[in-house]
Amino acid sequence: MRELGSLSQKKAKLLCALGGIAVNGVCAAGTARVREGAEITFQAEHLELMLQLGLPVAYADDDVLVLQKPPGLAVLAVPQGDASLADALEREYPGCEFVHRLDRDASGLLLVARHAEALMHLDIAMAKAEIERTFEAVVGGSIAADEQTVDLPVVASPNEADDDDDEQPSPARMTVLGRREGATHLRISTETGHSHQIRAQLKKMGHAILGDARYGDAQANEHARATFGVHRALLHSKRLQFAHPSSAVRIDVTAANEPDFARLFPQRRPR
Repeated sequence: MRELGSLSQKKAKLLCALGGIAVNGVCAAGTARVREGAEITFQAEHLELMLQLGLPVAYADDDVLVLQKPPGLAVLAVPQGDASLADALEREYPGCEFVHRLDRDASGLLLVARHAEALMHLDIAMAKAEIERTFEAVVGGSIAADEQTVDLPVVASPNEADDDDDEQPSPARMTVLGRREGATHLRISTETGHSHQIRAQLKKMGHAILGDARYGDAQANEHARATFGVHRALLHSKRLQFAHPSSAVRIDVTAANEPDFARLFPQRRPR
């Protein structure tokens, strides 16, 4: 990202509406008041692509896209007919394929292959655990250990989320970024990409993600909604590292923070 340069008010509002501008590292709404000295950043080199897709773009070239998915937007088309990332890509860039997925409630970085050869290379890298994904989450309760590796098994299919017979090892490294009464802010790095892995593991630990309707605690979720306006599972795909499918150059992309995270942990800055 770079500092905001010359940008028309109309385009600035459009970028804010789709989550493409950050103020002090946090995605900003078009109505946000900006104080003197605030750092305003956006991906200037991807401005027209973002406006064309109607989506925030963190990285783009002829082989791959890295999108920053807003919370509440489905990755694939859904029966209800709601908008999805797949719809936008099919409309503007047919032939693109997702290398991995994010839950509808989750936000953050999502890797997309722009053609079949790129997809083949990235699929192989994913299977070999060579694509590093780092998430952030806000969970209920206080986690005592500053750092730990968790290897609680999870099921391979989201349709079998309560069936212990199909569980697979799923190591995850967890680091505490901050604590407050009733909540802990975590950084989580995974070596696998099983569906619902992080959500299910945190539930098993007794520290479900705040706002998670499926795996979370109803009372904690209601308190988070009433106190901080939390209306979704607080899971954010923060960082993505992978070897470029054509050049093998290591690509390292970091997402802006989301406003609902910042309301609970306002001192947090991007790293």
